[in-house]
Amino acid sequence: MKTFIYSTLCFLSLMIASTASAWVISGSWDDSDDIVMDDIFLPAATWSNPAQFQMSDYNRIDTNNNSHPFRVASSPQFSFGSSDGDNSMGFLDEAGLTSEYGLSYASALAWAVSFSSGGDRVECDVMLDNTLAWRTGPDNANWFQSTMLHELGHCRGLSHFNSFQSMQNSGQSKYLRNEVLYMDDRDAIRQNSSTVSELDITVHNKWHDGARPQWMSMSPTTLREGDQIDFNDVTVENRGSRSFGSTVEIAFYLSTNSTISNSDTRMSTAAWGSFADFTYSTFDISTTIPEVDDCGTFYAGAIVDPDDDWNERFEGNNSAIMTNGVPFSGTSFVPTPLTIRLAEDADEPNNSRYQSTNVSLPFSQSNLTVDEDSESDFYEFTLSEERKIVAMAIFDHSNGDVEMELQNVSGVTQASSTTSNDNEMIARILSAGTYHLKVYGDGAGSCNRYNLLILAADPSCGLGFEAGLIVPLIFMVRRRLGKRR
Repeated sequence: MKTFIYSTLCFLSLMIASTASAWVISGSWDDSDDIVMDDIFLPAATWSNPAQFQMSDYNRIDTNNNSHPFRVASSPQFSFGSSDGDNSMGFLDEAGLTSEYGLSYASALAWAVSFSSGGDRVECDVMLDNTLAWRTGPDNANWFQSTMLHELGHCRGLSHFNSFQSMQNSGQSKYLRNEVLYMDDRDAIRQNSSTVSELDITVHNKWHDGARPQWMSMSPTTLREGDQIDFNDVTVENRGSRSFGSTVEIAFYLSTNSTISNSDTRMSTAAWGSFADFTYSTFDISTTIPEVDDCGTFYAGAIVDPDDDWNERFEGNNSAIMTNGVPFSGTSFVPTPLTIRLAEDADEPNNSRYQSTNVSLPFSQSNLTVDEDSESDFYEFTLSEERKIVAMAIFDHSNGDVEMELQNVSGVTQASSTTSNDNEMIARILSAGTYHLKVYGDGAGSCNRYNLLILAADPSCGLGFEAGLIVPLIFMVRRRLGKRR
């Protein structure tokens, strides 16, 4: 079920959560027994530690101290045996797989084989193809931890399940499956085991369409301040064993880096009135890009329970970065960047001499923008007699290099100012006629905010005119610029 939400900052949109589809269990162990594994992954330093960590993922459902049910044998037997009473996990060649279990890697890159007695499982062996180029980092085919977590799920009694987000999805992208236990997996384990009572809610930048997992989408990815951005198919699920009996919030953030935290700029907040156990919500939401300090590259993300209103057992899974489709490039996760430009100011469009903003002198205006790199703003004024013109653009140079150029009506440059200071100034005696002042960004990273002054005085005014009038105006206008931000 999808709910379509529009939300603004501090406005709580009550969203709908739905009960998930059911896991599939094909057997279980006596809950009083430990599952003692012979860890025979070699070389041990490379493979044993990540394999045992995946065992502890399941143990955390059952205990607080990683003591049950998966244990590692202190003296493992470094061999595999079908129905020999030992639980073994490791690499096994094709010949051994066929000889011991009558199986082949031609139809699977790994196998979990279980044996039962009296209705309970009593043995499980996990075998991985030793000829594959396994990786302990993300890999769409041979991701070791994802495969181990999946096969250990079979040992715990979980069957393949492709109808919802689950570690037991088979034949799917391991990037999407990842190396985490989802709500569905955890709830299934709880059906036949003593488990820890816990609150735990999480957010995913993916969803399940009923047939296979999919990445969420986000659009557009090039925007201005004030534009709407749409997040589609974000999923929140209650992984815990307890219900959230009252409001659960989710907030969406804009960040200058790909690490999303609640110190980033919050764009909007939405909420559920309650969130039961074994419940999820896949939804679309739209929000507005806020004012930014400078245009450039940003990232969007979401945090569920952003204000820590709930005391969860696990807090490290409450955030996700928003992506537009597949975020992987090769084996690297590449979050989707947003290109954000400043809002166009009230004088736009004035990007050429033919679109110039006509102004009367004296002219003073704040909240102007070079709204994207290298953009130009043109201002036209007319003098009925010879006058001394002083023009000044005031800005923070650290946010982008803004320059000025004074042109006659034919576009011929009369004067320019191209320093590396926080302001640019042109002082020039001009005869009667029409002129254009061009304020522009110089190169990459040059979008910026600026305030503009254009003054006219008697041509006889000397340097005292600039020092006595312009310098105080710089401080006055810069103070206004600072207050705005």
